[in-house]
Amino acid sequence: MECKNCGNTDPRTLWDEGDTIYCSKCGHRTRISDGEDDLVECPYCHRMRDRKAMYCHYCNDSTREPSTKEEFEEIDQILKEIGH
Repeated sequence: MECKNCGNTDPRTLWDEGDTIYCSKCGHRTRISDGEDDLVECPYCHRMRDRKAMYCHYCNDSTREPSTKEEFEEIDQILKEIGH
């Protein structure tokens, strides 16, 4: 087992979740099937987020609903200003 994000191989910090491995060092999940990051695009801010997360860690959205053009422009500008 290896974390795709940080390369961690310490079994004490890698948690088998059945279809993914959760790395408690960096907080990312790796798919067991292909060894890739388990990410999906957030429909609100359009950043890549953890598929299993309850909310997006960039925009904090938990509704999983698409943003309007105006909402996206506003959140996109804010996230770019803070380096995301």
